[in-house]
Amino acid sequence: MAESDKLGATPGVVTRGEREGAMRGARVTAAVDRSPASAAAAAHQPLKPPACLPSPTPGGGIAGGSGSRSVSTGTAASAGNGASSGYARVYLGVSDEQGQRGHMEDRHTLIRDFAAPGADPSLPRQFAAVYDGHSSHHGSEHASRRVHKYIAAQKAVQEFAAGRDNPAGVEAALKEAFEAADQEIVDAAVQQGKRYGTTAVCALRAGDCLYVAHAGDSRAVLCRDGKGLTLTRDHKPASVPEERERIEAQGGRIMYEADRVVSNPEGQRRSRLNMSRALGDPDFKAPRRLVEAEPDVARLELRPGADTFLLLGSDGLFEQLSAQQAVDITRKALSSLGEPSDAAADAAADALVQKALQAGTSDNVTALLMLLDWQR
Repeated sequence: MAESDKLGATPGVVTRGEREGAMRGARVTAAVDRSPASAAAAAHQPLKPPACLPSPTPGGGIAGGSGSRSVSTGTAASAGNGASSGYARVYLGVSDEQGQRGHMEDRHTLIRDFAAPGADPSLPRQFAAVYDGHSSHHGSEHASRRVHKYIAAQKAVQEFAAGRDNPAGVEAALKEAFEAADQEIVDAAVQQGKRYGTTAVCALRAGDCLYVAHAGDSRAVLCRDGKGLTLTRDHKPASVPEERERIEAQGGRIMYEADRVVSNPEGQRRSRLNMSRALGDPDFKAPRRLVEAEPDVARLELRPGADTFLLLGSDGLFEQLSAQQAVDITRKALSSLGEPSDAAADAAADALVQKALQAGTSDNVTALLMLLDWQR
């Protein structure tokens, strides 16, 4: 998300040439290199994790940044996407566009086989996330490379990936992972003399169970029986009562008409943020924690045949499209694309992005789809 909308400060400059040279460009297409060499390249991480965090597994890896993804080296019939295991097959697709903004600040992560330590090899696990940066791409870039590692390091998540679900434990683990990633991003921003931050919406699926954790105004929508079921709520400073009360109880200042919170006066400069939860944003974190990193966490059991896809999107997508409109566009696109596949997921995600652009969205746009194929 552009700095001019999020904060009252000057954005960092990231050229399209730099972004396209390092990643894959502004739009994801259905043609994706799924070779082992490509997966190994996607797994390369410039940021070295602490020793307690797992590294990518060979042939799997992680995806960070605009348009990159991780893919397993298995075939479509491998246990990684649920085939032949009694669970729904999962196909992943994503599309993003810079749109009218001068800079691309959205990032995403796709992990086809979320192989946490001790994971049950017969249990299909996927991780997907969208990060919408503000005050440059640095916060969303950092999050796309690191959040999943903090999540994978949590014992409750490892047990969940092994088929032992403890809802209270997983929720606490996701919150702890967000807080740890937030502190790392805040520290990095301070060291660089920057003030960047990012939203986060993350989905973790294992078997027939799905967790969604989010902070900010990126959204998750599940298609259930053809209806759009919104799994997240936008974290806004003025229009969400509990967020407003929390901020004002600390002496924070809110711009009600703009629905923005004003940064701590002790910060490097005064700025305004139109969300009440985010990763990063050091000027909003100390000395008063006006913007929280703790996510809302939703858990649900996937319903065979009824739940057909999960959509994660930045607010540029939902600026023009309601949850139901997004579901309807996706279903229409998928109906013309034949059998479910990664290519179909890519194409449907692109249909969503193009519709949002045509409708006049003023922001960067990202749409990420997790298709659930219950045909057995």
